[in-house]
Amino acid sequence: MARTTIRRSALGGFHSQWGGRSGKETRSNDQPFFMTVGTGIRSRLAPRKHHACEVHQYFGNHSIRSIAKKRVKRRYKKMHANYADSRRLNDLSRLVSGCTFTVLNTLGAGFLEKIYENALAHELRAANLAILQQPGVKVYYNDVVVGEYFPDILVESMLLVELKTVAALSDMHRAQCTSYLKATGLRLCLLLNFGKSSLEIKRVAHGL
Repeated sequence: MARTTIRRSALGGFHSQWGGRSGKETRSNDQPFFMTVGTGIRSRLAPRKHHACEVHQYFGNHSIRSIAKKRVKRRYKKMHANYADSRRLNDLSRLVSGCTFTVLNTLGAGFLEKIYENALAHELRAANLAILQQPGVKVYYNDVVVGEYFPDILVESMLLVELKTVAALSDMHRAQCTSYLKATGLRLCLLLNFGKSSLEIKRVAHGL
């Protein structure tokens, strides 16, 4: 931004760095004021400090409004993108839950965890969903690999699915899902329990 240094003269006016009186003070000396420099540009001066002021060019309300509109548009696009991702994630979790009920109603309770995993993977592929079984997720510490996780199913590269066949889900199972989300950077994991006659589903979120 262009700047013009203005100095107070002994005559009470002001001189620019090119010489000559260029304006008059319109407010008291201890408050901001407006003046017109020799170039004819309307400028706003900061409060005087040690008998010297700096003039900042004033570009008009139209430019300020344009900048504000651009900022609002950027914020709106970001909010809209986040909303669209959350909505798609919720729709995907409902679809996966429906496939899960189909598996349990078909097989019933009492099988091993791997059986339910393979059956659910089959149902998800039949629903035209892109999935990965047991994808390796590396954990880094100071750019060094310190461990690796293997979630049961990754759906559409955005939803994790973890299966259990236990009497009841515990905080340890939820903490395991949270670790998966932290390691992958994803936001939602479905924790499924096939260990009972009625399906148990928990949504474990991180960063939502």
